[in-house]
Amino acid sequence: MLKIATISLLYFIPLVCGAASRRPSTQSRRVCTNGLCFEQFHHADLNVTVGFALPDRSDDRFPDELIVKTVFPLPYGYVGTRLGPVQSTLVKSLLVYAAYINNKEANSMQFDASLSRAQLVEPVGTTLSPLNIPQLNSTFSPSLTNWDNGVGTYVLRCQQCSVILDYLCAASSNGQATLTTLFSREYPVYLDQARTVANLSSVGALVREAVLNVKQARFSNYSAMLEVAGLKDPAAQ
Repeated sequence: MLKIATISLLYFIPLVCGAASRRPSTQSRRVCTNGLCFEQFHHADLNVTVGFALPDRSDDRFPDELIVKTVFPLPYGYVGTRLGPVQSTLVKSLLVYAAYINNKEANSMQFDASLSRAQLVEPVGTTLSPLNIPQLNSTFSPSLTNWDNGVGTYVLRCQQCSVILDYLCAASSNGQATLTTLFSREYPVYLDQARTVANLSSVGALVREAVLNVKQARFSNYSAMLEVAGLKDPAAQ
């Protein structure tokens, strides 16, 4: 069975989420480094960071897309960001992972962006399975997606991401959207032979609620940030 490290925006089950509902929500803040900015939140107890960068509403060059950043301990396990508070269930989500064949490979292979994948998922019992809709188009930054000192950083351009954007836009009438971070150290339940889609277990996952300032997550220099991350389309250079 393949073992993977993952990032995800995904569905959760009530049993997993209940214990986290008493914790205060983590508030997002804008962080900029070397020309790349994210509106992000950090869960110190999990050592997990999730950030978003959206194009300005008036910029029609980048429909249905955003940049996502996730930082968490590797070499295996996953991080998810559910589109809703901890009490919510059956919320559409994004799953991102780095595939390994076995424990030896996970601990010995040099990590690079070519190991990274992304997919939309839904819950089937306690399993998070690929969502049966057209899948997103994701591209990982070749320079910023890396593994250093036991921590993986994933920066990806998510296109065809209406599932995520629709929620953020609808939830941000007051400028904010409630999200839930899920962190697990479990190996995948299943990963297909092509290493393109995976099933993961939500049993035992830790959850933390966060509030994203969606207005602050929009950037007028979105095009320049794509270029900084090495994610701009060659034809658009």
